[in-house]
Amino acid sequence: MALSQYAKSGNFKHLLVFLLVGVVSYQTYLIGERVLDAMWQYMKFKDYGGGGHITVNWLTQLIFYSASSLILFCGFRLRAYFVSLPNDRWALVLTTYSVRLLLFILSIWAIVLVSPLARFP
Repeated sequence: MALSQYAKSGNFKHLLVFLLVGVVSYQTYLIGERVLDAMWQYMKFKDYGGGGHITVNWLTQLIFYSASSLILFCGFRLRAYFVSLPNDRWALVLTTYSVRLLLFILSIWAIVLVSPLARFP
């Protein structure tokens, strides 16, 4: 099957669903690890004169939120595609939960960034 025929079929969109789930799972792991690290640093070093935070870079956060916005846009587009198809209920459920999880984890990370747990150099 040629690549153009594969892209026109629904199989390509199913591949994108699994890619979305993988990327969101990896981002969830990364953000969860950073949140736990920030909490550990705060509990361990909060009383030692200016410690108790993680250092994050503005440019890194800008790139991260830009890439996450692109992933969210793709997730919303995939979800809009699968809403119209009654046979692909599993793909609709996976895209819906992936988008919701990414929104949730990005809001948790935004809370950490504005809290005393994070500091920008």
